[in-house]
Amino acid sequence: MNMPDQKAYVDMASEMGLPYLLVDALRDQNLGYEGIEELAAYAKSKNVDIFLWYSSSEWWNKIVQGPYNVMSNPILRKRDMRWMKEIGVKGIKVDFFGGDKQEIATSLRSSQ
Repeated sequence: MNMPDQKAYVDMASEMGLPYLLVDALRDQNLGYEGIEELAAYAKSKNVDIFLWYSSSEWWNKIVQGPYNVMSNPILRKRDMRWMKEIGVKGIKVDFFGGDKQEIATSLRSSQ
């Protein structure tokens, strides 16, 4: 997850006529808000819109991929939704569990 690769993905999406690109996990740590703003503007210049990945996780789910603790917090969720609208993000992908490993599946089954 770095800016040169993300811009290359935008270029590829543009060349292929794809309308959207998902900017995946770890963007908060590697690009930050300013980097996403730059990427969104770059994508717009190439007629590509972006979606942003979020985790729904908080204390109950141990993951390292961020951003997390945002969609589960009403104040932070509204802040990010407002920001995304301002910079032209077209949608989000929210993951709700920390992977498909056996221990996750077992944990989900035992909580039902």
